[in-house]
Amino acid sequence: MAHVGQGHDHHQTQMPIQTQITLNVINKGEIVIANKKMIQCRSEDCPLGAAVIAPLKRRDETIGTLKFYFRYEKEITPVVTELISGLSALLSNQLEIAEADKAFQLAKEAEIKVLQAQINPHFLFNTLNTILSLVRSDPTKARKLLVSLSHFLRQNMSVTTQNIITLEHELRHVKAYLEIEETRFVDKLKVFYQIDEGTLHQRIPPLTLQPIVENAIKHGIKERDGNSQVIISIQKGNNHVHVSIEDNGIGMSEERAKEICVTPIKSSNGNGVALYNVNRRLMMLFGEKSGLNIKSEINKGTEIAFTIPLSEVV
Repeated sequence: MAHVGQGHDHHQTQMPIQTQITLNVINKGEIVIANKKMIQCRSEDCPLGAAVIAPLKRRDETIGTLKFYFRYEKEITPVVTELISGLSALLSNQLEIAEADKAFQLAKEAEIKVLQAQINPHFLFNTLNTILSLVRSDPTKARKLLVSLSHFLRQNMSVTTQNIITLEHELRHVKAYLEIEETRFVDKLKVFYQIDEGTLHQRIPPLTLQPIVENAIKHGIKERDGNSQVIISIQKGNNHVHVSIEDNGIGMSEERAKEICVTPIKSSNGNGVALYNVNRRLMMLFGEKSGLNIKSEINKGTEIAFTIPLSEVV
């Protein structure tokens, strides 16, 4: 990739391999000491008289070479050769680490996309059933609900190709979801927003808030006749953003609240898996400290919160 020192004027990088000795090192994967003739330099004025050529390997495959040139062959002592061999091994090790890290990142991104693409089938079926029931009784409302569902699904599909979006974008997705739920639960649901405008450009994994809001609505409305509320709070701290979604629903036990974050729990509405996925994605992208924190009390409600580092763009 680079040539530094004497001979740099004609030993140029990014050129095809020109010497047989270099090809031999690549093919055999062994360190070689070359004299002036073996270097095969075409410049008559070249000051370089010898070289040590060591292989650079990745998973036992030679993918390049490390060359050290000398003015005289006598300068290449056993200590020098051993030092170059050690440096070659060190760089080869770094190449393998870099490849493993890239593979890990690709795998992580693939897993994130799979988690993002999951839609709660119960929500979809319930919405379609509601639309079907409204087609005869209230066609206008059915049409409005169908448009809201279309917008929600379009938003859901658009973010599956992204690993990170703004909070402003995520909130639009939440509101598209709430438009549907407010139509289904008329006069039963009130949603309050406490949003710090300075957080809207904060970066967040897509489909993070909606599953939490969906969980709050399922537990805040299903077992109540009315007066159900959900509070969505997003506030900026000195170096973090704190997100909280609170409901006044049926709540859950402390044991279940802890279990949701550790293992995917099968439930009648599927939200146990959804919250588990959200928790995993937050920790994969921001670290364990950004995982979900669930506080709940039976018959009083639930608060699900998390804290993420403040984006540099904010």
